[in-house]
Amino acid sequence: MPAKPNLPETFHLPVYPLKSYLDKGLKVLVNTDNPGISRTDATKELMRAARLTPGGLSRMDILNLIKNGFRASFAGYDLRRKLLLAAEKRILEILQQEDAVHNE
Repeated sequence: MPAKPNLPETFHLPVYPLKSYLDKGLKVLVNTDNPGISRTDATKELMRAARLTPGGLSRMDILNLIKNGFRASFAGYDLRRKLLLAAEKRILEILQQEDAVHNE
C-alpha cells in the first residue's frame, strides 16, 4: 500500500484514487462547493488533491483537471468554449516561457 501523504486530517481515509481515475481516462475534476464557507479556492483544492494522491500529480494531470473543469462548467456552450480556448492559450504561454527558461 502506498505511503499516506502528510495531511493528518486524512490519515483515516483510504488512498485517494484520483490518479488511477485520470490514468483510466475518466473526466475527473476538482471543485469548490462554496469557497466563502469552506475557506478554499480552486488552487488550494488542486494542491490538496496533489498532496492526497500517492506519488502526486504531474503538471499534465493538473492541466487536464483544469481543462475538465472548464468543460464541465454550467456556463453555456459558447462561453465554455471561449473560456477553455483562453485557458489553453494561457497554459501554452506558460509552458513556452518555462521551456525558454530551461533552455537558457
